[in-house]
Amino acid sequence: MFSKKVKIIFTCVLASILFAVISFVVLYEVQYSQSFYKGIVIDGLNVSKKSYQEVVDLFSNKVDFILKNGLVFNIDCEKGKKELIIPKSFSGLTTDKVFEYYSLENWKQVIDQAYKTGRQGNVWQKIKEQIEAFFRGKEFAFSFVMQEKAVESFIKSELGLFLKKAVPASFGFVDGKIAVIPEIVGEKIDVTNIVSIAKNKLSMLDISPVSIKAIEDRPLVVKDNLEEFLPFVAKLVESKSIILKYKDYSWNVWGYVYASWIKFGQDKTLTIDSLKVEDYINMNVALYIDSPVQDSHFKVIGGKLEEIMPGVAGNVVNFEKLKSDIEVSLRQLYDKQNELGGGNIIVDIETVVEQPKVTKETILEYGIREVVGSATTNFEGGSLDRQHNIETGVAKLNGLLLAPGEEFSAVNAIGEITEEAGFVKEYVIKEGKTQKELGGGLCQIATTLFRLALNTGLPITERKNHHYVISYYGAGLDATIYGPHPDLRFVNDTGNYLLLQGSAENNIVTLEFYGVRDGRVVEISKPVLYNWVLPPATKYIASIGLPWGKLRCTEIAHNGVTADALYTVTYVDGTKKETNFHSVYSPWQKVCLVGIQR
Repeated sequence: MFSKKVKIIFTCVLASILFAVISFVVLYEVQYSQSFYKGIVIDGLNVSKKSYQEVVDLFSNKVDFILKNGLVFNIDCEKGKKELIIPKSFSGLTTDKVFEYYSLENWKQVIDQAYKTGRQGNVWQKIKEQIEAFFRGKEFAFSFVMQEKAVESFIKSELGLFLKKAVPASFGFVDGKIAVIPEIVGEKIDVTNIVSIAKNKLSMLDISPVSIKAIEDRPLVVKDNLEEFLPFVAKLVESKSIILKYKDYSWNVWGYVYASWIKFGQDKTLTIDSLKVEDYINMNVALYIDSPVQDSHFKVIGGKLEEIMPGVAGNVVNFEKLKSDIEVSLRQLYDKQNELGGGNIIVDIETVVEQPKVTKETILEYGIREVVGSATTNFEGGSLDRQHNIETGVAKLNGLLLAPGEEFSAVNAIGEITEEAGFVKEYVIKEGKTQKELGGGLCQIATTLFRLALNTGLPITERKNHHYVISYYGAGLDATIYGPHPDLRFVNDTGNYLLLQGSAENNIVTLEFYGVRDGRVVEISKPVLYNWVLPPATKYIASIGLPWGKLRCTEIAHNGVTADALYTVTYVDGTKKETNFHSVYSPWQKVCLVGIQR
């Protein structure tokens, strides 16, 4: 048994310890009453003893900087230094911020959560959280959302014209003689690495610029690889043509044309460039042979989707077989290059049957049963070239199936704008002026698609209005495309497949989405127009190409204006989403040529 004296000493010590602990807790609470507790770390920054407002201000400045200035990369390449800025959102030449590349929403909630650590629950829960943070530390990180594919596309687009492209060595004609065209060593940037760095910068709210040096992009095929084959290729292309035959048709492909098709791999195997051959076939052969496939056409009759024009199979050049036959013929000549002899290379063209992608069976498979949205625009008065491009573009869209949750891209859907793809030159708006380029007039399709998506109630993820008001469309509800950006993009959020059907007849573009209605209600306000700006005075330019005093105007005057159109979608559960499409159109100066030739 303890003596009375020992008990008194033990009680005093215990009381002293208890007093010390209570005193420490009280002092600790007083010290951190208006600040973050010890051990709290937000995105790598120890915020202990900092006040809530200090931390909010600190990170608020970083967030504001990123949202205003974007993520900055300094690219060092042959042409000099290129500042690559990945913006928060796509805005093009307007203030329309519809498509976001990344977002930093809810960052304040992270700070709130960190500040509440040790301040929630009963006394014991608070003490437990404070002790854990004190001894082990507690870290918090900001969350973000990034559209990685869109960011990759943006980076490639921004650097595409700045970085030097690598070009492999090839055979070609120089001063009328076959020769090896030397390779061009290019540059490249690891786009995936930039995206990874960008994501890390967002997670850390890092506002510092990052310097990246372009690395050498050396082609696999260089001049030395081809030199030993030059005598054979020279003898071949100077002595033989490739004759392509189909029924009563024939095409003579001269040596100076197919010389650039010939390639030799690292294993010294002769091959041909598929893209160059395909371009030639599309330009010179397919037009006379192909019978394009036609998808089924549908119409709602008596409340039911009916097939009014069955799909028709097409007959097209069997390109893979043709490519293989040309390669085999050239390889045989290479294996017997000492016995080339006379005579041309004869290659027969074969065709294959191509079945329609959209038929009555397709509709049944995907449960498509009714029209869910439609849009029509008029292009009366347009040139024949404009009409041709519009008809060609609509044909490429007709029959497209959009899966649930899939994002549609007008640029990707229409595809390459080349002569081989069937497009011709027509006026487009580029770099502040009108000029002729392949595919002029496709904005008619973009505008119709934009209105189709609106009428269907789909969320728009990217859209840019024209530089000035176009009479075909008016202000506020138009869209322009010029790949890769600007693009028109929207998402199929209906939960069912959507079938796109279209036509371009009698100067009318009609596009329709077939699917399953889900009860959503769409409202599109009439655009409100304001901030009218008169165009500058007419600009007159002297021209020696016109007779004296003759006047020919190349640009028409347009007033500048700002337009707001409110887009509201109300869903069956009562949820309502509103988007204001804010479009700014520049004034456009009238330009006239005045003849001075006497």
